[in-house]
Amino acid sequence: MDELDLFRIADTYTLTVAAALIVGVKPSRIRRPNRQTIRRFHLARLERKDAGADEIDDAPDAFNAALQSLTHAVERGSLPATKCYRGVDPDILIELSLIHEHKDGVEIVGEIDLSKTTVAADDLKSWLSSRGVKSGFFFPESSQTPAYLDRNHARFSPKLAAAVKVWLAMEDENLRRSRGVVAAIKSWLKSRYDELELFHEQDSTKNGVKVKAREMNNTAIEEISKVANWRPKGGAVRTPGE
Repeated sequence: MDELDLFRIADTYTLTVAAALIVGVKPSRIRRPNRQTIRRFHLARLERKDAGADEIDDAPDAFNAALQSLTHAVERGSLPATKCYRGVDPDILIELSLIHEHKDGVEIVGEIDLSKTTVAADDLKSWLSSRGVKSGFFFPESSQTPAYLDRNHARFSPKLAAAVKVWLAMEDENLRRSRGVVAAIKSWLKSRYDELELFHEQDSTKNGVKVKAREMNNTAIEEISKVANWRPKGGAVRTPGE
């Protein structure tokens, strides 16, 4: 397991690490600001002795752009983060969640510490998707996932995704053994309704019946079963293998 693989199991990232991963480089290349040389976080530029003159390491420039975008998003509030600020003493850091930033009417003013301020992995992925980034380190399986099954797609439909998944699942003949197609489809959907998001969004009352949020949505399952059923006219159930 290499360095990048180890970062895949993290659930939070500092802004500097996130920027490095976004551009596809190892965070171990990150260098802190130096008063004598580069006064900002940057990547160590690789030396390519065997490369041609036109082959330069452009990762440092990409890192700078990514870090600036992340910083601006955090400062604007479009990317949720747990901020750390630098005070007069650079060793003093004030950690503060965005939701408490204006607590007691006091707003913290100062420069955030890019190596201490953190973002949650899920929030970062959502933000990247909203900016049109759907490949790279944070989306390792994106190239293999059809758009209609991609939860990050702007037009993602849980019902459509569920219909496709259950249709594919029915390829397993054992799931249909000694039962009708619709019964097999409904059984599969009901056993996975939560992960397929086939539940009621909120508490409600319909036709005098109360339903609770995240309770299985039987109406949705009925609708999906009709769509996924490839034998709408019915007929005798064949024994798998016939």
